[in-house]
Amino acid sequence: MNAKKNAKIYVTAFVICIALLPNAFGEGSYFAQSGEKLGRGASNIVFAPLAAARTIERDIERDQPYRLVLVAPVEGTLRMVGRMAVGVYEMATFWVPQQPILKPAYQMPSIKEYLDEGRRPDLGGLASREGKTIEGKSGGFSV
Repeated sequence: MNAKKNAKIYVTAFVICIALLPNAFGEGSYFAQSGEKLGRGASNIVFAPLAAARTIERDIERDQPYRLVLVAPVEGTLRMVGRMAVGVYEMATFWVPQQPILKPAYQMPSIKEYLDEGRRPDLGGLASREGKTIEGKSGGFSV
């Protein structure tokens, strides 16, 4: 008699779990938010060294060459260490969903976001195949 009663309880629990499963992995669910946080943490750890390069790139774009000697490398190193620390924290506590700590949440945006910001690769004065002149910081020429 106990075996039948236990089997009914197990089957009922199994059916309830299967019925609730789609809600568990939906948009904004606990598992989706926890997985997002885990991925964000891993991305921050892997791409943290790019923070130093991005700091130097930003100073070049702003035409601040005096910062490139001492300030930018130190600031970039601090940003790298900070992004790594936040990545470790997010991976260690991924089971507690929360909003991103850093802005931007990911060091490397997707290529679509990168191009939508209006950032285009500087070809440094090289000409395109169509014979048009491409202006770089050093000037341009035509083919």
